[in-house]
Amino acid sequence: MKHIFEQLRHQYPWPDVTGYSAHDFTLGGGGRELIERELMALSQQKGGAPLYMLEVGCFMCASTRRWLQKFDNLYIVGVDPWPDSLKEQVLKYVDRPLLNRLYPHEKDQQQFVEDVRTQGPMETGLANLKGFEDRFIPVKAYAPDAFTPLAEAGFIPDLVYIDGAKQIEDLEEASRLWPTAKITGDDWHWGRTYGYPMRKIVKKFASNHGFGIEANWATWVLHKDMDTSLIIQAAHKSDLHKLTLLVPDQDAESVKSYYQENLSRTLVAYDGKKLVGAGTLKGGKIDLIRIAQQTTVKAVETVLTDALERIVAATEHKS
Repeated sequence: MKHIFEQLRHQYPWPDVTGYSAHDFTLGGGGRELIERELMALSQQKGGAPLYMLEVGCFMCASTRRWLQKFDNLYIVGVDPWPDSLKEQVLKYVDRPLLNRLYPHEKDQQQFVEDVRTQGPMETGLANLKGFEDRFIPVKAYAPDAFTPLAEAGFIPDLVYIDGAKQIEDLEEASRLWPTAKITGDDWHWGRTYGYPMRKIVKKFASNHGFGIEANWATWVLHKDMDTSLIIQAAHKSDLHKLTLLVPDQDAESVKSYYQENLSRTLVAYDGKKLVGAGTLKGGKIDLIRIAQQTTVKAVETVLTDALERIVAATEHKS
């Protein structure tokens, strides 16, 4: 695979970004640690050999930079059209929470917008990846049209990360061309007023192809080895009310109090729209509550325990 990656580097060369300003800006909504956990597991399976990732939708390459910094055996092909419309889109971020957190001063926000507009979206994103030219290939194209040329060149990713135009075709084509790749992505909790469009797409794809879903904030991962009727996701405050309704009255307040305290480290399991289980981490140990009825109790326990143990392992490795 290394020689194929090198061939692709020549086929899709970097533009010259010498002297360009970099901006480590992301629209990411959290949960990226799921991707890092999967990359770590894949790296262990391969004995530390090179890992290959296809990233669909790179924008300013902030997540790309994060992953390349964390895994020195990771090689990424990034597919993004980097359209000129981004020059206008970034104007919408001025004085909004995302940009305010990164750049508290208006002049710095305006500089970000100006750099994207004058340097170009692609070039500004790649300026953020200076030093990683040998491990990142920019493919300026739309997905999924860009997938077939990569597959025909012999590129086989270990993991596909989809953060693109929110269309099921991206998942279908990635699965068809690279059936062994782990399929993951972004935007799980994007678009509440539109009915969470990416969530619907992922659920439909998972149901059609026999995948279980694990989600943490904006990030989702498909699992072949998980009960396909279940969706595991990071708990939100709205889940607390559902939990208290499903336990005996005398335990409702203690359950609510416990999970409120540990909300940031809690996972919940849904069978369709029905909450069937929850579990959390405390002191590196798994504390599991099962709410499921008879036939699904074992499935919920197995899946939640497995998901939580993977988080424990990732946490221990990180520390």
